Amino acid sequence: MKIDLASPLNVSAEGGKVSAQIESNCPWQAQAFPGNGFYFITMVTTKGESGTSTLDFVVKPNLLTIQKIGSVQVTASNEIGQRTFEIVVTQSGAEPFAELLDWQDPLVPSEGGTVSLRILSNTAAYLNCRDQGIRITIEDAPGGFSGEQPVTSKVTITVPANPKPEARSFNLELVYFTKPKMVTMGTFVLRQAAGA
Repeated sequence: MKIDLASPLNVSAEGGKVSAQIESNCPWQAQAFPGNGFYFITMVTTKGESGTSTLDFVVKPNLLTIQKIGSVQVTASNEIGQRTFEIVVTQSGAEPFAELLDWQDPLVPSEGGTVSLRILSNTAAYLNCRDQGIRITIEDAPGGFSGEQPVTSKVTITVPANPKPEARSFNLELVYFTKPKMVTMGTFVLRQAAGA
């Protein structure tokens, strides 16, 4: 059995269809296996006959920042025995990202209150505020992944009453962490009405 596909096979985070020619003097079967817990390879062709045939499989897009590792095993067998050829598939991680959802330029009343938002990210992400008095609570793990999807974290911003007779604002920064630095994705201004 000969397969015109190098192993290991490096695939970009975008994924895509992979095709290879197989030459075999007996029937063969193909199956995908996870390497580090991710099922990201879908077989299009699972078997073939003797002669020249095509092996097709699809690598799903990788939305996470971690590299995925898996394999495709092709086994040809007859009454004499069998031979297995393994194609190791490594897929690059996606670029880190963080996105603030539900932002509608809220105006907090003078007596104070809370604003609820969500952060969608595939890495550790936070909403920072350098102004005193404001409190930001993030529920769920901030960033990372759940299964094979980026995480949506719930954010609650608690703003105290405004004691001054003029309106005020707070500067919020959406940041994510990637070794060895912190990256700012965006800056948002949270406004509060004037106090009595």
